[in-house]
Amino acid sequence: TRSPQVMRISPDDQQYRRDQTVEINLSDVGGKALVLFNISGDGTVQMLYPLGNDDSPVKTSNFRLRLRVRGPFGADQVVAITSQQRPVELEKAVLQLDRRRASAQAIKALQVHAPADARIGSVGFFSAP
Repeated sequence: TRSPQVMRISPDDQQYRRDQTVEINLSDVGGKALVLFNISGDGTVQMLYPLGNDDSPVKTSNFRLRLRVRGPFGADQVVAITSQQRPVELEKAVLQLDRRRASAQAIKALQVHAPADARIGSVGFFSAP
């Protein structure tokens, strides 16, 4: 991607323990479609956004999502894809992988279904029981 999606974790870079809160922050996303998912330490894919009635496109310039740390634990990688048009096929593909050990398939879905104007970003953090 020519312009990566800016992301950060707060409150800071540390190892997060079970039931602590982690906040995922994305900037410059107002009016854009967003797909956000996590690949946990054991390769489990976890769809984070959009779910249910979540807004698409995102209404605010800065997007924040608070998560409670739960297993599986290890090195987590949160991936964000933003674009002008909603990537419906990408959303469907990631939702089909939700809660499955399917990290390779998630990356393949990203390669196949990411829109041409996609901005992709990722941020990692460590979690432990």
